[in-house]
Amino acid sequence: MTRKKRIQEIAAVALGILIFLMITVTVYVLSKGSESASRQEAVLSTEKVREMNLASNREGNQGTLPAPEGVMVTAVPEVMEFSKAGQKGQETTEPSPEAVEEPAAEESFCFPASDTTFITEEEASALSPEQAQLAINEILARRGRRFQEPELQAYFDSQSWYMGTIAPEVFDANRTLYLNEVEIYNVNLLSTYR
Repeated sequence: MTRKKRIQEIAAVALGILIFLMITVTVYVLSKGSESASRQEAVLSTEKVREMNLASNREGNQGTLPAPEGVMVTAVPEVMEFSKAGQKGQETTEPSPEAVEEPAAEESFCFPASDTTFITEEEASALSPEQAQLAINEILARRGRRFQEPELQAYFDSQSWYMGTIAPEVFDANRTLYLNEVEIYNVNLLSTYR
């Protein structure tokens, strides 16, 4: 090999290493900046949520609003038991007959528009912890997340709208790729009520 070719190979390797280091440093700096911002609590007033929802509807946006400052995705454990037909205190591990009858699309969700409309604190606080967890799982299921708990997976499999294709560990590791800003906000808000 000639000396000129050898120098070109060394230069190419050095350039590759330099690019890798620049990308690594950029990712590190960006992640540190988002960590400090995400430590802030992300709860909006009911009035602010309504204002954002109205603005979204007026502008024709469907879940494309910028995320409220401080919003972050938190780990959301699966619910082991869920309430029968959304009623507090009636625990079951099988879906109720009402849930299996394939109600209208709006009736089969705790919050039918939770992918495009911010849930208010008033709405979230009215839920039992089990209902809040089910609402979180519905948001995740709507985006194709599968569930490790057989009873929970069977519940969502019984829903006509559910198309679970993403393994839980893959979904959870890449949650910000699957959820929009509205869904992230709603999951974080509902997490405080479970």
